[in-house]
Amino acid sequence: MLLQFGQYTLACLFGILLQLAFTKILAAHVHYLLANFTAIAAAGIFNYLVNDAWTFGLGKLFSMPTRETVRFGSGSVSSRGSPSSPIFSDWTASTSQERR
Repeated sequence: MLLQFGQYTLACLFGILLQLAFTKILAAHVHYLLANFTAIAAAGIFNYLVNDAWTFGLGKLFSMPTRETVRFGSGSVSSRGSPSSPIFSDWTASTSQERR
C-alpha cells in the first residue's frame, strides 16, 4: 500500500512537471490560457495512463487470488462468474429458454 502511494505520488509529480513544461513551451506560440488548458489536458491524460499502467496496473491484478468467492445474499458467485445460487440458476435457465 505504501509502495503504491509512492508510485502514485511520483507519477503525479511527473504530471505536474510535464504540465509546467508544456505551458512554458506552448505559451510562446499561443495565448497563455489556451496553452495552460492544453497542458492541463495533456498532463491529466499522462497521469491517467501512467497510474493505470504502473500504479494500478494489470500486473497487480494478476497477483490477486484467482478463486475468490463474492457473496450476494443467500447465494454466491465465484470469480469465474459461475453462479451457485438457486436464484441465479433459475434465472439463467429461464433466460436460456427464452433465447431458443
